[in-house]
Amino acid sequence: QSNGKMILDGQFYGLEINDGIIVTHSEIRTPKQLKARKVQGMDGAGNYVYSNYDIYNAEGKRLNVEPYSDISDHFGKDGLLLVNDIKDNTFYINREAQKSKLDVSSFQQIKPFSNGFAAVQDNNYKFGYIDTQGKLVIPFMYDSAENFLGGTALTSEAGVYRLITPDNTSVAILPGDLRSWSTEKDGKTARYTFVTSNGGEDDEVYTVYDQHGAVIQD
Repeated sequence: QSNGKMILDGQFYGLEINDGIIVTHSEIRTPKQLKARKVQGMDGAGNYVYSNYDIYNAEGKRLNVEPYSDISDHFGKDGLLLVNDIKDNTFYINREAQKSKLDVSSFQQIKPFSNGFAAVQDNNYKFGYIDTQGKLVIPFMYDSAENFLGGTALTSEAGVYRLITPDNTSVAILPGDLRSWSTEKDGKTARYTFVTSNGGEDDEVYTVYDQHGAVIQD
């Protein structure tokens, strides 16, 4: 802290601080497989590698009871964090590291919340969106679905990329093949890079679009 007080001590593979929440990443390396956990990797010495993620508050108090096996998200304005537990279950937690009341057990895949919505996938591998109450607000119809940024989200259906609003209105169709896209949680703007070609590498044209589908002139 700014007053020089030690609030957290240890050896960590990684550490992130976001809005008063501390997320640490450590690893277990052991020659024997842990029965209660799914193997996440092996090192050059033949050890099994397991990741442990823990959440602490600003006073250094650990908030979770058991470590998580993965946290690739961070808390945003919706106050919901996507985590994987050590039994390989995926769900959302609140800022007290308590499992949210959202029932996500029927989904094949869930993604982080951004600007009030999260993409979820059904058993037919189609994506839709839920709101922070867990209500399906956009039906399962897309082959891919990205974060809502600046009022729209990038989706694809049958090879066609389009930007949609929270009421599932299409505001722009973006031609070409997607090469890169914005992933910033709760972002107010977005950048989507597409490439079009007449058949040869020398004919490739790169175009960058914003969250409204307008061309960004770099």
